[in-house]
Amino acid sequence: MKQFITITIALMMGIGLNAFSESNETPLKTKISKATVFIQGAQISREGNTSINSGNTILVVKGLSRFIDANTIQVQGMGAFTVLSVNHRMNYLNSTEKTEKEIVLESKLKKIQDQIIDLRTGIQIYGEREKMLVANSALASKGGTLSAESFIAFAEFYSKSMEEIKRGVLEKQRKIGELEKETTKIRKQLQEISSGKSGASSEILITIDSKTNISAAKFKITYLVGNSGWFPSYDIRVNDLQKPIELVYKANVFQSTGVDWKDVKLTFSNATPHKSGTAPVLRPFFIDFYTPVYLNEVVSVKRKSVRSSKSEMMPQMLEESVADEAYSMPLAVNTVDNSSSVEFNIQLPYTIYTNKQAEVIEMIHHKLPATYNYLSVPKMEKSAFLMAGIMDWEDYNLLPGEANLFFEGTFVGKSLLDVRNFKDTMKISLSRDNGIVVSREKQKDFSSHKFLGSNRIESRSWKIDVRNNKSHKINITIIDQIPVSTQKDIEVERLELSGGKYNKDTGEVIWKLEIEPKTTSTLILRYEVKYPKAKTVIID
Repeated sequence: MKQFITITIALMMGIGLNAFSESNETPLKTKISKATVFIQGAQISREGNTSINSGNTILVVKGLSRFIDANTIQVQGMGAFTVLSVNHRMNYLNSTEKTEKEIVLESKLKKIQDQIIDLRTGIQIYGEREKMLVANSALASKGGTLSAESFIAFAEFYSKSMEEIKRGVLEKQRKIGELEKETTKIRKQLQEISSGKSGASSEILITIDSKTNISAAKFKITYLVGNSGWFPSYDIRVNDLQKPIELVYKANVFQSTGVDWKDVKLTFSNATPHKSGTAPVLRPFFIDFYTPVYLNEVVSVKRKSVRSSKSEMMPQMLEESVADEAYSMPLAVNTVDNSSSVEFNIQLPYTIYTNKQAEVIEMIHHKLPATYNYLSVPKMEKSAFLMAGIMDWEDYNLLPGEANLFFEGTFVGKSLLDVRNFKDTMKISLSRDNGIVVSREKQKDFSSHKFLGSNRIESRSWKIDVRNNKSHKINITIIDQIPVSTQKDIEVERLELSGGKYNKDTGEVIWKLEIEPKTTSTLILRYEVKYPKAKTVIID
């Protein structure tokens, strides 16, 4: 008979642990099978199985991240046994398990250090040979027993041997210098990898009771862990204005938990599990006569509020993603639109190493139907920008994020895709187009100032030229403005708008033009402002 039990702990650290000694603890080996990554934090799922003897047993899962939220630990057991309790503790004697990168780098470092020891031993041997050679030379010179021929032969031997020793020592010293540089690089890399670690690890203890021996008891453990998360980014490619926009939806996942996630199924969610799920309750709003608060009372209140505030435990890590123009096969991704969140389930397993660098995963490739138009605000910048308009963008579960823009295969810049500010149409600025020339000049003949009684009247006239040097017709929106009065003594009158649409609340004037190739459209913006001559007003 099998039973399926789920136990959630409420930080029961140390409770019930004194009943058993450490000799009663049995290691439970587990492997991370899934990671659900939130904007801040991640839910880790581990699976493992072990044999259990009859009676009470404490199973220990070791080498876990020290950033586990103990209140979120859940244990599911499958078998003919009872889970009595689940506890969490820190182990400051044993650190988390070394990653594969650390093992490889440490092995390489040891080999280099062994080579350095061998080379230094060789230098010592050369030194002993040099001492012996010098001693023999002194003895031969002092005894004077050598014939002229023997002395010449010894001198040649001495010179040749000494040159061999010096060259050998120099060669080994150069080699040691190169290896020491390589050692420094490896140590820096190891420091970078282990920078998110400390000398502590986390452990989960599962106390169970079984009436019989069990050969294969299965366990599934889930918990939330900090120092991890993800943020979205995008590649937006426009290769042809007659074709849809290509949008690559990317997840930038990071984790510095101290434990590698090896070959795990990833799910990216925009849920916020650390925020309270309790609905707010509206309390009565009582009013009373106002009593002034003196300075010392204000300071006291402020200090109290600071002491009672909580700090964020899971900081976000933002690094720029690297734009990649190479096309690849899209991942198999299952998108689940829940009632309050969206999940992206990656079908292929991934390995995410623990470090401070974001891993960029291309989740989904969309082809979005778009309309294209040009936009220019010549008062701010005398350039024309190609704009793309995307309808029904809500269907693609987009989140705010940075976007890399590519136009006709060329990277043209970055933009912020802030979907919170879009309404019916998502508008994206793609690039400047030098094939459209825009100018805005003040017409001095129509710009003047004069006096009328106690008032001053000033007029301004602007000429806007839009030249289409392209080989095809374009649609372009021109935006300019006239001043908006906030005082009754300041009067603004529109004199000429060249058919532009005027917004009296903002002062914006908008022209929507269709310009044939190799032609120029001219717009006139003219207005006058009347205000008391004793005052100063900036009107342009």
